[in-house]
Amino acid sequence: MRRPPLPPPLSPLLTRSHLTLHTAPPSPADAANQLVDRYGPNCTERCAARDFLFEVLRRLVLPPHLKFLMWLTHAGVAEEGAAEGEGKSASPVWHRLAGELNISSEAAEKLRGKLRALLFFRDLPMETWRLGAAAAYVKRLKSVVNLTAARAQAQLQAVRDILTPAQLVRYLAWAHSSPSLADTTIPF
Repeated sequence: MRRPPLPPPLSPLLTRSHLTLHTAPPSPADAANQLVDRYGPNCTERCAARDFLFEVLRRLVLPPHLKFLMWLTHAGVAEEGAAEGEGKSASPVWHRLAGELNISSEAAEKLRGKLRALLFFRDLPMETWRLGAAAAYVKRLKSVVNLTAARAQAQLQAVRDILTPAQLVRYLAWAHSSPSLADTTIPF
């Protein structure tokens, strides 16, 4: 049985100076700063994860196709597009929209059928209000979570200002090891 080939050598751009390791441990102040910056309430990873999760939640509550149909009904384009199939001529807005979206005639006819069915839906105003309210609640929840993270960051900064770096590291280790006791004091 043959062995797999060896990986290619490191890029010539990498030199020994790029591969040096710091053997000296960081100072307590640097360690505390790294710990808070890496795992704090407003660290880059938490912010990115929070933004991603709220974007997913927003798209679950109000998917793009539903948002498009809601826009059509509220902008008055739905009535104009649905009226074209009943022998009336459609407005220039409908033709411009179909041209911008590059909709084929078959797809435009399907869209007109969906719009006609949507316009005759008895609970359309209530359903659009519910979807709008759900989207507004998601937006408000995101702002509240961001505000809470900012408050936690401010509280952590106040703790950092009071404690020495060694005390801060011990405090964070204690808060991590006993979460039931630290739930009221831990800032993140």
